[in-house]
Amino acid sequence: MKKKSILCLLIAFSLLIMPSNNITENRGIKESTKIVIGDTVLETSDYNKSDICISRDLSQKNEGIVTVTINDKDTGKILELITEEKQLKSNLNNSVKRSSLLGGYHYIYNIRRTCQEGPATIFLDCTVYMHDSGFYTQVDEVLGTNMYIASSTDTTLENVDSYWSVPNDVFPTAEVNFYGSGVITGKSINKPVIMSGSFYSYSSGH
Repeated sequence: MKKKSILCLLIAFSLLIMPSNNITENRGIKESTKIVIGDTVLETSDYNKSDICISRDLSQKNEGIVTVTINDKDTGKILELITEEKQLKSNLNNSVKRSSLLGGYHYIYNIRRTCQEGPATIFLDCTVYMHDSGFYTQVDEVLGTNMYIASSTDTTLENVDSYWSVPNDVFPTAEVNFYGSGVITGKSINKPVIMSGSFYSYSSGH
């Protein structure tokens, strides 16, 4: 009886020190990936950096538009398009006029993420007022976020939620976090979709 007790204790101890081999758990861990767009950088955990290829289209940069394409490294499939659109803003609202005393220029920036899920094309927009002094860049105000689906008779986007936040809820800020989620619903699809990340100006020193 005593020998059996000792044997049981040895087995239990060996199980405690045995290394874990939880493959599913390890696969679920994704490191943050930084994606340089144009004047801004998107940081997201939606992809593993080792699984994707990133390319930039600067052909419309003089018009204020830069597009980034994210492809699957193995298949070449387009996973997402990210578009940065910059527009000079001369008529500022009262909450933004204060920082114009510092000189420089104000722009409206729209960061748009576009992904294809089955038959549906999903968009997530985040729009901000940004002040460029020539020495630094800051976000003075977030105009809002919006998640929506391209017009379609076959699919809809249900239970839509989108929001933004900034560190410590303080403006001006160097970083904006934004998030969107919904459920693509149609005859051949019923799939949740989530996009999240943060962006900041390329000159903010992150």
